[in-house]
Amino acid sequence: MKNGFILSLLLALGAAGGGYWFGQHHAPAKTSAPENSTSPDSSKLPGFLKLPPIKNPPPSAAENSAAPAAGKTKFTLAEIE
Repeated sequence: MKNGFILSLLLALGAAGGGYWFGQHHAPAKTSAPENSTSPDSSKLPGFLKLPPIKNPPPSAAENSAAPAAGKTKFTLAEIE
């Protein structure tokens, strides 16, 4: 009975220590931008968590005219693909 308690305690301490070590060594990088920066791109996320901006092309004339009708018609699977 005493050996089971010691083994459980050792497992719990090992898991806590491993979690602490993993959290310290895989923490997100600190941002180098000042806190009161006025640039529009100053977010609090580190560089590897930011996504690049997506440039959507302006809709063509065919897409503009098809937009209201899209809610009224049902497309087949072949048309969607």
